[in-house]
Amino acid sequence: MLPKVTVETNANKMIDIIGHIEQTINGDMRDLLSNIAEAVMVANNTVSFEKEGKRAGHDAWKQLSEYTISIKEEQNKIPFQILQDTGKLKRSIAVLSINDKEVTVGTRLEYAPIHQFGGRNEEGRYVPKREFLFWSPDGSDQQQVVKSFNAYIQQIIKEMEGK
Repeated sequence: MLPKVTVETNANKMIDIIGHIEQTINGDMRDLLSNIAEAVMVANNTVSFEKEGKRAGHDAWKQLSEYTISIKEEQNKIPFQILQDTGKLKRSIAVLSINDKEVTVGTRLEYAPIHQFGGRNEEGRYVPKREFLFWSPDGSDQQQVVKSFNAYIQQIIKEMEGK
């Protein structure tokens, strides 16, 4: 005679959890998007300033021109940190808008686009492109998004198990 094995499951609980996850994903995801934006985009792009663009497979920013260095020397702004004259640009990176399906991270400073994309400033001088908002070329930012999403789902499961 073969031994008898009995497996009991609480399928209703699992169905409830899956339903809640589905409802969350198809509904308002502001909490998740806000957490991801803060944990990944705002935090990692702040690191871009500390490392002057060199982060996660991204090249360092172009060095300051001799003209800019001479101005900084006259103004006693030493050491010469690129895009960090006052720190205002770095501090301005934030969640700009969020709805139930998307989040926008950026800055509202008028002078930010010239640094992000490069071009001529109001004095006609060329400003090189120095991207400070970017997804990491090596995929590490995207991996952090997946980890944040997984942690969010785990939290939903924990909450549902407690009910």
